[in-house]
Amino acid sequence: MSAQSRARVLFLLAGLIVIVSGLALTLSLQMLGSPQTGNAPPPIMSWLPLIVASLVILGIGWWLLGSCHQPEEDSAQRLRALLEAAPDACIVCRQDRTILMANDQAARLFGYESSLLRNQSIEKLVPNWLRGTDASGPNPSPTSTPSGSWRLGLDGNLVGRRRDGSEIPIEISVSPLEHAGQRYVVSFIRNISERKKLEDRVRHSQKLEAVGRLAGGVAHDFNNILTAIIGYSDLLMGSVPQGDPVRDGLLEIKKAGDRAAALTQQLLAFSRKQMLQPTVIDLNALIQETQKMLRRLIPEDIEMQLQLDPQTRPVRADAAQTQQVLLNLVLNARDAMPQGGKLTIQTANTDLSSSYARKHTEVRAGPYAVLSVSDTGCGMDEATQARVFEPFFTTKVQGKGTGLGLATVYGIVKQSGGHIEISSAPGQGSVFRVYLPIAEEAVPTVSLTSGLTRTPPGTETILVAEDEDALRGLVRRVLEEHGYAVLAGKDGEEALRLCRQHPGAVHLLLSDVIMPNMNGPRLAQEVKSLHPDVRVIFMSGYTDSTLVSRGVSQGEAYFLQKPFRTDTLIQLVREVLDRAPTR
Repeated sequence: MSAQSRARVLFLLAGLIVIVSGLALTLSLQMLGSPQTGNAPPPIMSWLPLIVASLVILGIGWWLLGSCHQPEEDSAQRLRALLEAAPDACIVCRQDRTILMANDQAARLFGYESSLLRNQSIEKLVPNWLRGTDASGPNPSPTSTPSGSWRLGLDGNLVGRRRDGSEIPIEISVSPLEHAGQRYVVSFIRNISERKKLEDRVRHSQKLEAVGRLAGGVAHDFNNILTAIIGYSDLLMGSVPQGDPVRDGLLEIKKAGDRAAALTQQLLAFSRKQMLQPTVIDLNALIQETQKMLRRLIPEDIEMQLQLDPQTRPVRADAAQTQQVLLNLVLNARDAMPQGGKLTIQTANTDLSSSYARKHTEVRAGPYAVLSVSDTGCGMDEATQARVFEPFFTTKVQGKGTGLGLATVYGIVKQSGGHIEISSAPGQGSVFRVYLPIAEEAVPTVSLTSGLTRTPPGTETILVAEDEDALRGLVRRVLEEHGYAVLAGKDGEEALRLCRQHPGAVHLLLSDVIMPNMNGPRLAQEVKSLHPDVRVIFMSGYTDSTLVSRGVSQGEAYFLQKPFRTDTLIQLVREVLDRAPTR
């Protein structure tokens, strides 16, 4: 029995008691005023008890009803206070799915005033395409009201509809409530837009990481093949005289190999499997050195401006790869302005806060130098921005691009420990911002010059370890033609066995990084234990070995990127052998 029903019962009982008492009193007065006594009371006195009784009844009823309703009003006020104190949006619904109460957070979330939400159907806050029909009936369950409007259970992720018609991702939790004999459902609603954006960024990063692993593996296999194609082309061209038609065919083969090698290098850059040679570089100086070449690539109807902050701090990155990043971004901006426009290159210092790092999980908070390339071109919508760093994705017509330019930028920046972001909208141009970590100390690097300079022959013994038969045969032939003695093994174990069987000194180890049975870094350790003065060159289509990276950066080993030309191989071998051995 509700408090209001109990009050009514008490009201009736009290009234009956007083009325009976009043009747008894009236009869007593009439008897006292009978003719036998000679004292007849006035007529009004005979009804006075009933009047008094009625007033008493009204007073008691007023008191009882007041004492009954006061707790209900206090309870309702406490409920409103609790709802307003809640950090999330909160809505209380009746069984018919109309809104009884909504706090200010709910009003702000959905773009209404609290008073406008009261007595409205919860369907008002649900997109049409998500409205369900499974919550009808006189007694809907908590799993269908009000979240049944979204056709969801007790907890889950939904989409809400704001007053202006826009949709927002929300998280809702509902629970039943019984108050004053009535059943309600309380819904706690949270805007999860920022969480969704973060989840999307993480998924996109994981997607690019998976594609990068695939691209890196493909590039590694192709680089082995291309090294053999380019190398044997060089050898054959050296034996064919000028003017011979065969030489022209060999030249075309070599050109095709070089183009394929350039593509695999871009795939390696995207997959972050390149061997970078980081050093301390001045972004402003690098841009100024490159601007002459950039201006030759830009048509006259595009104005290029440099806005370089002289206080920009030096960064730790690979100079050649950073130059490639700048080149690709400028070419992308050029292609976005076929009718001309303005291209701006800027540098600046910035500090990425911890809150920014929380929104971009792959970013570390701290000081960065920023390289920005902006254009006034066609711009991009959000769908295009989401895919712009994917390899082979392009919005250009067929034949106008490979779709690897921005993918290369992404890979180089990420491998350098940096971050890249886009600001763009259709018809409003684009801004690419590259964040590179500030340099803390100089890192030694090996400067390799490539060219056709004549390298003197050698007489040293070189141990070669390569699991690709064609490539191993090419390397052996080239080295032997230049006077070196060569021990060649198909993997690390065979190479180590040949090293142990060789009676003389081994001056240089030329090894692939990834091989069956024993990899390159492990082989290098074993060979050094036998020949402490041996020099080491690792050759690979890509490397993800931290041992190799550490050895190269510390000068303990050198690295030759596949595919390579035969003259580059010979030049590096001679250069390394002429250096003092490291212990």
